[in-house]
Amino acid sequence: MAMSIWAQAQNESLLRKLFGKTHIDTSYITSYYDKLQLTGVSISKGHSTIISDRTTDKRLIFAPNTGNTFGLGVDYKILTFEFTRAIQGLFSPDPQKGKSESFGFRFGLTGRKWLFSGLLQGYNGLYIKNPQEIIDGWNPEVNGYPNREDLSSFTLLLSLNYVFNPTKYSNMAALWQIDRQKKSAGSFMCGITLRGNSLTSDSTIVPSRVYTEFPEVNRVMQGSNGTIGFNFGYGHNFVYRKRFFANVMFVPGINMQNGILQYTDGSLINYESKLGVHGDFRLITGYNGERYYWGLHYANYFLNRAFDEVISMSERSTYFRLFAGVRFTVHKEKK
Repeated sequence: MAMSIWAQAQNESLLRKLFGKTHIDTSYITSYYDKLQLTGVSISKGHSTIISDRTTDKRLIFAPNTGNTFGLGVDYKILTFEFTRAIQGLFSPDPQKGKSESFGFRFGLTGRKWLFSGLLQGYNGLYIKNPQEIIDGWNPEVNGYPNREDLSSFTLLLSLNYVFNPTKYSNMAALWQIDRQKKSAGSFMCGITLRGNSLTSDSTIVPSRVYTEFPEVNRVMQGSNGTIGFNFGYGHNFVYRKRFFANVMFVPGINMQNGILQYTDGSLINYESKLGVHGDFRLITGYNGERYYWGLHYANYFLNRAFDEVISMSERSTYFRLFAGVRFTVHKEKK
């Protein structure tokens, strides 16, 4: 009986440690948890899919032709919502790179112990970034960039990480300035990542003018990939004069991958589970005052994978956010 009570107490203690309320060290963190924050943002997103044919050591780099978007973010407690759209004539895409349509949605919950983030992103219409590497005599400044309006890329990314030092290190101060880090501190973190990717076209994904340079890849019309992985990394907030800050976070991981290739003759190939690597790197810097804040936020997500022994693919997604905001009191404190 005594052992049962002891085990129950241990389980409750573990659950409370993982999911219970966190008491922050106020000498390290100031919380604006009950403030409403309005943030003006400018966002530039990049995405590239790299396809390599190992029989010839040639590679194709596909990317969408997109410009900057502008919008407004609203933050309250652990919830973050941000909407942006392109403004015609302002940072417009390069017309030499063809037309691309895109959609994207970023969402998440930023707690003290847990950091959940999600990204849903799609592009229709991609251009070749490296034509000079695969086409003799090609000059992009003169000839432009070959593009494929029928080529589409889709990504779903979900990650959940646990922070080991939530009393002194604040994710909310780094990512969305819902807190303010008063003294430098860092923390290890670990968690899981789920990711799904697809690349599809109406015919072979290889353009006709370089068909012979990719004897294996030119048979591929569609490919999809799913991964589940374990993350382990570290984040650190550096503080200068109590208001200026810089955050560096790197959370790499290993994963198991499964995928399907569809060839131009309609045949499907399921490839066996393979080990892969992925990662999340962020660099954020700026000013975080009592009411006003501003800064720059850069993120890079990468995934390397192999479809089979002779075809390999990797993906890179970048996110660059310029932000400036102000806090408002929602509920006046009772005297």
